[in-house]
Amino acid sequence: MIPKSKLDKWIEADMNVLLCGEAGVGKTYQILESWIRHGLNFKVFSAATMDPWVDFIGVPKEVVKDGKPVLGLIRPEEWANDTVEALFIDEFNRAPKKVRNAVMELIQFKSINGHKFNNLRFVWAAINPDDSEDNDYDVEPLDPAQKDRFQVYYEVPYSLNLDFFTERFGGEVTEKTSIWWNNLAASVRKLVSPRRVEYALDAYLNKGVDVEDILPKASGPVLLKKALAEISVDAVLVKFMSENDKAGASEWLSESNNYSKAINSILINPSRIGFFLETLPDERISALIATNLDVRNFAINMAKNKSCERVVEVINAILDAGENDLLIKELRSGININKIKKHSFDKKNISKIIKNDSYKKRDYHSDISVYREALKVLGQYNLDSFTGRKQYIAKMHNSLPAKLSGQDLESGFNALEAYLESVQAVDYKFIPFLIDIGNHLIFNAENDGYNFKKIVGKWEIVINQLLDKEGFYYRIQL
Repeated sequence: MIPKSKLDKWIEADMNVLLCGEAGVGKTYQILESWIRHGLNFKVFSAATMDPWVDFIGVPKEVVKDGKPVLGLIRPEEWANDTVEALFIDEFNRAPKKVRNAVMELIQFKSINGHKFNNLRFVWAAINPDDSEDNDYDVEPLDPAQKDRFQVYYEVPYSLNLDFFTERFGGEVTEKTSIWWNNLAASVRKLVSPRRVEYALDAYLNKGVDVEDILPKASGPVLLKKALAEISVDAVLVKFMSENDKAGASEWLSESNNYSKAINSILINPSRIGFFLETLPDERISALIATNLDVRNFAINMAKNKSCERVVEVINAILDAGENDLLIKELRSGININKIKKHSFDKKNISKIIKNDSYKKRDYHSDISVYREALKVLGQYNLDSFTGRKQYIAKMHNSLPAKLSGQDLESGFNALEAYLESVQAVDYKFIPFLIDIGNHLIFNAENDGYNFKKIVGKWEIVINQLLDKEGFYYRIQL
């Protein structure tokens, strides 16, 4: 495991990093997790399949210059637009020699054939050890000149990432799995990488597949299976899921003692939330919707898609009760109940418009070109995934300039609206960033001659999603 504090310092210092570790220790996972956390625009290559011309330099093409045909290059889009901030080359020492030589200039000088990439901050790479005693990797040793291009050389320990496993499977499962793995002989442990341990736990706990089908016999999978079986709650939950026995789960969870023992194990895993939520008594579902963001997101999506009648009935009961104003606002916003209509904002229907003091100025980019370039690349992020949505919002939020006007203002509202149109429900973790973006756009819009009615008329979806959120610049009374 690589300490997050180290990863953060390397990123903040714009350092080239070379990570060396056995297969399956989570090198790639930790790198990408840290880059996503920092909102970087990054590119990932698998070195073994790279081609230096196609991936970096460009494909030759005849062009006409001064009336004469000459050989030019068509560069890959991300390099031609100069948008990449971070580059990760996985399995760097599996690359052909010509690839390793081609990227040496890129690593040290952030350029290819003298062409500078102004936004590229650093290059990271991961390798398997070429002198491993236990694994005969099909890799090439890096020569000293190649290694010297990286300021940081870090050897990743061959161990289970306890934080990752705890987040993925819970503390009790992680503890028992760690004891089993650490008690293996060193030679056997090399046969069971942390990645393979993850495969085994996911297969057993979430899919009902026997660990003996995943792990080598020499590792004693029966012992792990026995240890996991001692975790009575997880064993019961796995059985219900593997047999798709929702009726049995409902009966078992109706017992208060069983519910108390099982609820934390259910909430740590999205697939478990999706399976068990509708098996709970109505009052349990209602309480979880009110107190747990993950459950609330699941319930909102179920209501939007009408995929679970019981959950919809519980949400309707919460709305009808009218006892928790903040929760009701969040549910209505997420499900788009009572969606704002343009005519709702006709002046005669508004009794009061209130500007609160929540809009706080912060440090913004002085170079508006950073913002313009950021908006150009937003379309590359996959809004169907949590990671893509996070990258989209982080890129937009981090590039905001102090002042926007005219086309830049319109582009910002349109980008925010495109995001909100694409998602089924706003990710609760992103709401503070959405509010900050919305507030800044509205503040600049007012300075550029827009009034609130005009803003609503042009970007109804944006106002509809943000209006009832805590910290938004506007409050209205109809």
